[in-house]
Amino acid sequence: MLYTVNLDDNNYILSVAHTDHDDVELNLDSMELEYLSAYKLTDGSAVLDLVKKAELIAEEQAKAKQEQIEELVAQLESTNDDMLDFVEKLFTLKNPLTFIADMINLMKDYATLVANRQDIREQIKELGK
Repeated sequence: MLYTVNLDDNNYILSVAHTDHDDVELNLDSMELEYLSAYKLTDGSAVLDLVKKAELIAEEQAKAKQEQIEELVAQLESTNDDMLDFVEKLFTLKNPLTFIADMINLMKDYATLVANRQDIREQIKELGK
C-alpha cells in the first residue's frame, strides 16, 4: 500500500501516514511497528536496522529499570514514617504490667520493618547492576 513517509536526516522512518501525496510502497503487516524508527528507507524499501532496533530495546529496558528503581526508592522513603512511628511507640510504653509483651511485639514489628527496608535496598542494588 502507498504511504507518505516522514524521514529523519539519515533516512530513518519517523512516521507513516496516508495523505494526498502517498508515494512510498510499504507492507506494514510485515514490519515490527513498535520499532518503526529502526527502519531505514533505502532504494524505496524499508529495511530494519538491527543495531538501531537493539539500541531502542536497550533504551526501553533502561527506562523500565529506572522506573522500578524510582518506585523502590519511594517505597524506601515511605518506610521512614514507619520508623518514626516505631520510635514514638517505643517512648509511649508505660504500662508496667504489659511492658515486656508490648516491647516484644514492638521489636517484632521493628525487625519486619528493617527486613523490608533491606529487601528494598537489595532490589535497588540488583536493578542498578
